[in-house]
Amino acid sequence: MAAPGRCRTVEERELARRSVAAEIGVALRWHDRTAQRRLCEAATLVEDFPATVEALGAATITARHADVFDRLTHQARALRRVVDARDPDPDVTDQRSIDQTRADLLCDLVLGGRPVVDPTHAHLPGGLGAIRAEVSVVIPVPTAAGASERAAMLDGCSPIDAATAKELMGRPPSATSRASASVITS
Repeated sequence: MAAPGRCRTVEERELARRSVAAEIGVALRWHDRTAQRRLCEAATLVEDFPATVEALGAATITARHADVFDRLTHQARALRRVVDARDPDPDVTDQRSIDQTRADLLCDLVLGGRPVVDPTHAHLPGGLGAIRAEVSVVIPVPTAAGASERAAMLDGCSPIDAATAKELMGRPPSATSRASASVITS
């Protein structure tokens, strides 16, 4: 017989994991599959990213930051698998680490709104190019028309000077979407 607290078989470990997930699900009003997924994510975080766990504990990052890091890691690994499977010319190989690939993906997303190079497009559902960054800028109609120098707002939280707002409006439609409304009060 197994010692208390120790499971002998894969089935026993799976049953214990599902039982814990069900208890957490009931307590938090989550579906048991959601609890199982979150437990798996937590285990991966603890085992593979101890510095991230430490930063979460110190409150220097949030759970959302950890989620973004995890997603970038999955994307970087997927990208590496596709690149490695292509059997490239031995003289032309990608020597970047996962950290460097993850950093490149983040820069592509932040600066270009999508990964610049997407060798996974034909191999993975949606490909990395399916990821799009979106920024909302609210520009007052008088500013857009050039009748005012009133500041615009970046996603409702940060002001943008009128010149920058007008420059954003001058971009081609593929880079921006526009909607205008003017509220006139007496």
